[in-house]
Amino acid sequence: MGYTITYFILICLLLGSFFFIQFLYFAVPMFLLFVFISAALYQKTGNIISGTIVVTTIFVLLTTTLSPYLFGLDFVSIFAH
Repeated sequence: MGYTITYFILICLLLGSFFFIQFLYFAVPMFLLFVFISAALYQKTGNIISGTIVVTTIFVLLTTTLSPYLFGLDFVSIFAH
């Protein structure tokens, strides 16, 4: 995790734009939440698959919530011109 933050900061300094650092505000708490959930489920069940399924589901729900709204047929209408 430390290497990732360092790489983000170096890329931002080289590009002169701090756009990528915005992701750290979401990435660090999400990473810690995922680690805690995975470790708790692994300790409780002894199975890594259950933690993986829960973390993947949470990640997909958070990603779709934070992404802009797009109606499914809008994507199809791009090709209808």
